[in-house]
Amino acid sequence: MKEDNKYLGYFIWIIFFIIMATLIFNITTKIKNNNLENEKQKNELKVDSVPQEKIEEDTIVVEQTGNNLWPIKVVSVEKYGDPKWVVTTENGVMYYTNKKPKVGDIAFYINDNDDITDKNGRVEVTRQ
Repeated sequence: MKEDNKYLGYFIWIIFFIIMATLIFNITTKIKNNNLENEKQKNELKVDSVPQEKIEEDTIVVEQTGNNLWPIKVVSVEKYGDPKWVVTTENGVMYYTNKKPKVGDIAFYINDNDDITDKNGRVEVTRQ
């Protein structure tokens, strides 16, 4: 009989420790969740407290002006006549010239508006 009471006592103590550990775990988890929720609310208040005028003053607007120049290179040069050469560029444009360019040279530039320009951005050829 004493042996059964001894094991029953151990069993009760084990159940007691399991219940206490579960309670402690649940309490600490709730405390951590409450702390996180409080920090989240504080951060939301900080964002809301910034005046709208200040945000608009710090905003930088970038406008596209069409000043970007893209170099177009020569991919092939063929003899056409005595002083003439047929030049083909990497974008498929063919033109005739009296001066023989080298493959890889920059034939012309194209800006953001698809105008053919020189290296300074001046439009050389107008569209029709």
